[in-house]
Amino acid sequence: VFFASVIGTSAIAAAAKPITLTPEQAESINKISAYMNSFKTLQGEFTQISPKGNISKGVMFISKPGKLRFEYSPPNPFLLISDGKWVTLKNRAKEKGDQFPLAATPLRLVVSPKFDLLREANILGFAQADGVGPQLGELLGRDVQRAGQIVTGAGGK
Repeated sequence: VFFASVIGTSAIAAAAKPITLTPEQAESINKISAYMNSFKTLQGEFTQISPKGNISKGVMFISKPGKLRFEYSPPNPFLLISDGKWVTLKNRAKEKGDQFPLAATPLRLVVSPKFDLLREANILGFAQADGVGPQLGELLGRDVQRAGQIVTGAGGK
């Protein structure tokens, strides 16, 4: 099971300080990287929890390099798409959207052909629960122009 959620909050990004990882934590983070490098396409359900605790669900599609689609379930009207160059966040109810260069967002890490969290991201937090693994890590992409945060994890079966 893999999950990722994007938090577009510049206040979080500005206050973020990377943590120092133990060798065991670094090994767990490398397992996420290895998993992300093990496929070129991925489809699955996602759950996103906003900083305010609001929960959104939907279906995600990843096609490396560069492409992704997050289709949010109603009542959330959003659709998030990357064509490999741009990320578009569209409000389907209002038929409006915003675009950002993919390279300027932390989503570039998720759709890159070579995924290496230890090299490409500042790890902001780490937790591992008994019996659930391997890990949960928070990261902020290095050299990201548009502030944002991705929470990634892999666990269970």
